[in-house]
Amino acid sequence: MDQRRHRVDFTDEYIRRVRQFAEDAVQYNYNRGQVQQDEGVRRLVVGKLGKIGFALFLHRNNKRTAGHENMFTVWEDVYAADRQDFLTGDNRTIYIKTASKNFYRRITIPEEHFIERPPDFYVGIRIMEDLERAVIVGYTSHDEIQEHGIYRGPNPARNYRYASYDLNLSQLSPIQGLLDLIDDNNHAAS
Repeated sequence: MDQRRHRVDFTDEYIRRVRQFAEDAVQYNYNRGQVQQDEGVRRLVVGKLGKIGFALFLHRNNKRTAGHENMFTVWEDVYAADRQDFLTGDNRTIYIKTASKNFYRRITIPEEHFIERPPDFYVGIRIMEDLERAVIVGYTSHDEIQEHGIYRGPNPARNYRYASYDLNLSQLSPIQGLLDLIDDNNHAAS
């Protein structure tokens, strides 16, 4: 993979807006991992930067960014959330999953999201620890994770705080396959 083609740099303004969003939203966020507030803010920042990174990547590739319109909405109910991050041309859903520490090697989907609100596709994005850039690693389908992913139950000894489905970043398909399914910017949405 040519990381330069898949790399997205964040402006100071994006980082400022994302930090403000995370600080405002953390009190309403479901604290699945029972983490401290500062870690909750960091996780929200990383997740939001993943969405912004993918939106910028789509824009750079002349692709429509439908589905991300509520990106900076602070939901004041832990169960009220956008149901997808992005959409393909035929309205299939795309969720963004991030890996934000250098030693993270996989995307992780909480069990309840995987079962109750499954999207069609997941995009794996590496957010650099300095939070200044992202690399679009690749994508996979919900079905592929079901077939090839690893189920992990809660295990405090291994720091698995909640049940999840995981897939190694190295198992993701090249992002071009998903780009081909997303309408161009000049394509009229139906």
